[in-house]
Amino acid sequence: MLHEYTSDDEDQVVEMIIQFYNHLADSAQVERWIDQKTALKTLSDWVDDDLVYTHKEAGDVLALARLREDHGTFWVEDLVVREDRRGKGIGSKVLGYIEKMVQEKGAKALFLDIVPSNLPSLDFYLKNGYKYLNTIELRKNFYETPSKAKVDFLGRSLEVHSWPKTRPLPTTTTADDDEDRQ
Repeated sequence: MLHEYTSDDEDQVVEMIIQFYNHLADSAQVERWIDQKTALKTLSDWVDDDLVYTHKEAGDVLALARLREDHGTFWVEDLVVREDRRGKGIGSKVLGYIEKMVQEKGAKALFLDIVPSNLPSLDFYLKNGYKYLNTIELRKNFYETPSKAKVDFLGRSLEVHSWPKTRPLPTTTTADDDEDRQ
């Protein structure tokens, strides 16, 4: 069952926030950066937004969900399953609870954004019935990063800079192929 966050769960939730941000750093192949103090501040900010939930079994927090509501439209901001419990269906169960809860509040849809290099999350949400909508995430680096590949999307050639080592790059055009053509 999904419950509103209480301070009784603070230590476990802070650890999950650290795991979550480390997972994102690993997905983007950047250095891990979050510590306990930063995670505690993050939790405080999330609680101020008032839509933080936990899923517990036998007193242990196994999952954490943070939602955002904007004029009746709900967004999953974060859904984290404790590292040692991933792959056991807990995330799908929590997502089901969230979907039911927002439907009971009158929502006609549930939205979320995924960092493009977080392919495990993309796979998870697709498996749970979510459809690609229209988000393209762009950033401008103020530091040098090598392009991993170029892909054609919506009539544009886009450079891919962040991609998990464990997944094959898009096969449209690699950065090396493009350099060879110039």
